[in-house]
Amino acid sequence: MEKADSKVTGYAIEWKVEPSLWSEDEKETVELDRIAFTLYAKRIRGETTDVSLDKDQFWQQAEALVKRVVKPSYVLPFGREFRLKEPEKWIRKDDNWQRYQELVCASLVSINYRSRLRSKDRDTEREARNCCVEIIKRSDDPTLRGVLGYYSLALEGADQLATAGNLYMAMEELLARFNEGKKKKDWRWEEVANQLVQFNSKLSKDNLLTLKQLHRERHAIDDNGNRNVSLPSQELAKDKRLVREYLLAYVEWLKKRS
Repeated sequence: MEKADSKVTGYAIEWKVEPSLWSEDEKETVELDRIAFTLYAKRIRGETTDVSLDKDQFWQQAEALVKRVVKPSYVLPFGREFRLKEPEKWIRKDDNWQRYQELVCASLVSINYRSRLRSKDRDTEREARNCCVEIIKRSDDPTLRGVLGYYSLALEGADQLATAGNLYMAMEELLARFNEGKKKKDWRWEEVANQLVQFNSKLSKDNLLTLKQLHRERHAIDDNGNRNVSLPSQELAKDKRLVREYLLAYVEWLKKRS
């Protein structure tokens, strides 16, 4: 039985991860919106000692950050996805963490599961982990936060329209950033390539124009009033990989400016 003077001093939420984020049981810690996230090989934990949010607000905010910032920040450098199993929730009282005992119905967080890949190259894995943390830390940049949000929705990929639409919107966030101060009718897609091609020679104007066509593919009816033909899955996968390259280059662009 709890002591009468016990005081809540923090909240936490923890997910098991499948497959493992990396091959060794090391950890990385980052802070997002006053929540400390620790990424272990097989679990992710978010916690705070700022109880200005109530427990339900905290758990909701932490889950949103994991899905919209942490997940795409991991997927971009590693090129593979993970899924979260139903969360365990914790409350800190009298400096001790204890499981939250309220009965809740927690559904599986839907994140596409593909394969149990493992990196044998420890240097490459370390580099990817460092990049993951770098992306999360730089997510206070409004453009990067917006891009990560759209990219995470594209990864969930409910159907072709949703995937193409969110990939396009991720690119439009970059388009807006590199045409800052201009009216939308004057935005130039070439500015994205001009700024980012220095970090990756693949990011040519030709590839950029290919992604520009996603504007049409995100609609069931095209600009001429005709029904759109669905994109082949391999073409959509290629577009997703190409958008990933632009997002990684944008992170390098941010690093250069800091």
